[in-house]
Amino acid sequence: MAHYFRNLYHIVKIVDESEEIDEGDKYSYIQILRAQLSSYEIVLLAYNGLTEKGEKFKYYINTYFLLHNMDSADEVVEPNILKEQYPHLREVLK
Repeated sequence: MAHYFRNLYHIVKIVDESEEIDEGDKYSYIQILRAQLSSYEIVLLAYNGLTEKGEKFKYYINTYFLLHNMDSADEVVEPNILKEQYPHLREVLK
């Protein structure tokens, strides 16, 4: 799965660092990318961000709310860990 997350990371990084893309459009493009992720892929992305290799991606996960559509995360990951590591999930995982 490492190649999958590296691919996602670089796509998000390119959009984020582009000076030619308006800030609002950056969020729109990342939302389109996020919409392609299944619930299981979102949970795996959350796990990936908690690892040393996924540390850089965690910034983008939080900035662009990439875990926002996480369903039933508390069944596979302790919700308090997720809320601590991904502030944008505090409203999603009440």
